[in-house]
Amino acid sequence: MAAEKRGASIFRRSAGVSEASVSIVVLPGALLTAVAGIVEPMAAANEALGRAAYKYRSLVSDDSGVQMGGGMLLSGEVFDTHASPPQNAVLIGGQAPLKPQEHEHDLALRSTLSRWSRHGTRIIAVGDSMITAFAALGTPDAASVFWSRRTLVEELHPDLEIRETLYTVDRHMITCAGRGGAFDMILSDIHAVHGRATASRVADALLLGHYREGEGAQRSILVGNPTIGNRSVRAVVALIERNLETPLKLGEISSRINVSQRQLERLFHMEYGMSPGRYYLKRRLERAHDLLMFTRLPLHEISLACGFSSLTQFNRRYRNVKGMSPAKMRSTTERHV
Repeated sequence: MAAEKRGASIFRRSAGVSEASVSIVVLPGALLTAVAGIVEPMAAANEALGRAAYKYRSLVSDDSGVQMGGGMLLSGEVFDTHASPPQNAVLIGGQAPLKPQEHEHDLALRSTLSRWSRHGTRIIAVGDSMITAFAALGTPDAASVFWSRRTLVEELHPDLEIRETLYTVDRHMITCAGRGGAFDMILSDIHAVHGRATASRVADALLLGHYREGEGAQRSILVGNPTIGNRSVRAVVALIERNLETPLKLGEISSRINVSQRQLERLFHMEYGMSPGRYYLKRRLERAHDLLMFTRLPLHEISLACGFSSLTQFNRRYRNVKGMSPAKMRSTTERHV
């Protein structure tokens, strides 16, 4: 019988030891999905194996807990910047504005991550926490970035190879797009170290059925799955994503994909419940909002980067959706961060 093929493990372990020790650093705004995606597979693996194959703990910055992205409060051990470096550190952050240079606790976190890395800790950054990890450890060669954050990270790290995959193992750190991708990442470690049978038992216990490889696509409609969604709509959305800075006319889009404008409007309404033009504007404003919240770019540069002909036009469109001007949104958010 052929030997079972196993991939590389995610977590670092001592030589000859199958147990892994994991410190989970939960930042404000972290999504519960990502936290569960790290913790639940490890807990299920421990139960399936009948032993503590994964020893993990949650670390938070304040003894009152950390505010999650969905509003819940998560408690855990208070993060000690002077503690001994752990074997593995999973950093989880949500979509809260991360400007580490402005906050004392983020400076301390960056310093600690740098020290841990120098002492051999494997750093795994999940979701927007990778912005903090990059500031602490330097930009890796490649990273898996959640698809809606791509343009933001491109602005912050123009030399980074951005992948719309579930997770990437780079020589500097491991990055995970977050959300459901965290389940897949931990299941791959279970498979690599404890075998396919154990990974399957864990997947069944979590009602996942199966897990995806790290190179798996994040989105079913846009990337790599020709069986889901209309082919013409997928082509349009791909064009839109590539041309947020220089918007295409609807006539040009329909000409490129060889579908009439009327047919395109009908198909788009079936898939998204809105016109292609409205979807295009929505994506440009989403990109503008990310750049507004997560970067220091001046408003006029954000306006140009998102395809608006003038700052006045950008202000009007943004206010219609958000109920306030971009400048007010930025100042209001910064007062609460």
